[in-house]
Amino acid sequence: LTHIAKFLRQFWPAMLTLFLGALAIAWREGWSVWTALYFCVVTTTTIGYGDLTPERSSLKWAMVVYIPLAVGIMGHIMGAIADFVIEQRRKAHQRMLWCRDLTLNDLKAMDGDNNGAVSEL
Repeated sequence: LTHIAKFLRQFWPAMLTLFLGALAIAWREGWSVWTALYFCVVTTTTIGYGDLTPERSSLKWAMVVYIPLAVGIMGHIMGAIADFVIEQRRKAHQRMLWCRDLTLNDLKAMDGDNNGAVSEL
């Protein structure tokens, strides 16, 4: 839960941009908020199924500005999620390494040049 709270604190401006975009699209196109949010997520993650497209020309022009901005924001969010996952895996791997016993076979494996001394960590 603390990770989710930290994520939301860090990215609320980005999330707000996506939600405000969805609300504006829902209002202008007459779509439900969920449909507009679906459109925003599919568009900003660059999946772009093409099943929904704005019909109003004013909204199409607004999308020329909104989509590049929102794609950048979504890329930032996705990058942060990937960083979080990688960091959690790195910490778990590091905990595993520090908690296991060092064996003679491990020491032999770290002796890369077979001179009897550890040459690799």
